[in-house]
Formats: sequence, C-alpha cells, structure tokens
Amino acid sequence: MELGGSPELSPFSEAYGFETSVFVRSLAELTEVSKKQPFTNEELAASERRIQISFMQAAPGKRAISDVLALVPPDERVVFSGREWFWLPLRGISDSQLPVAAIERLVGPMTVRTAGTVKRMVDKFP
Repeated sequence: MELGGSPELSPFSEAYGFETSVFVRSLAELTEVSKKQPFTNEELAASERRIQISFMQAAPGKRAISDVLALVPPDERVVFSGREWFWLPLRGISDSQLPVAAIERLVGPMTVRTAGTVKRMVDKFP
C-alpha cells in the first residue's frame, strides 16, 4: 500500500472489502496545524468553538477551493490552508448543512478531526 497516495489493494482492503486512504503528517506538520487559528474571536464566539480540521492528500486548486466555498452555509466558516481546511460549524457537525461528501468529491479523499483531537495527538508525542 502506498502511504499518502492513491490506495492500492492492501490486506485491509482484501479483509474488509473496501479501500481507504492514509494521511501521513510529521509531528512538526501536526504541531504547525494545531497552532493555526484561522477564525476571528467574533466567529468563535458565534459558534460552539468546535473547530474541525480536514486533512487532504494534496492542496486543492483554486477552482476546487472556490467551488467548496460556494457550498458553505452562510452561518459557518471554512478556511483553506495548504493540505488542510478548517471548518467552524455554528453548532456540532451533525447539525451542519455543509455537504461534506460533495466537498470530498471536489478536493479528493480527506479525514476530519477536531482541533482538540489534533492538539492531543501533538501533546502525546512530544
């Protein structure tokens, strides 16, 4: 299986019947991502402050970013930064109208973690 690239048939795929992508970031990269604060204090105050970080295999092009931003509900915020995009839903992600599956079709495979989870990963491996 090729890490960080297109998934190839792997023992996981054979065992479970579907493919999955792997997203690899170094500790330095995760640390940098965990320190980013792309939202204003006002935006954070208007939400439940549960920042979501979506990790992608590659940075999307300008067209894909524009297409994604057109899908963002007016009361939510999305900011792209390299191979990640930051999402600030007004409430929890289950209450959001953001079409995550449509976004994945535009930017490619991705995985989403809360900013708190990313911070805990960084803190666990100093």
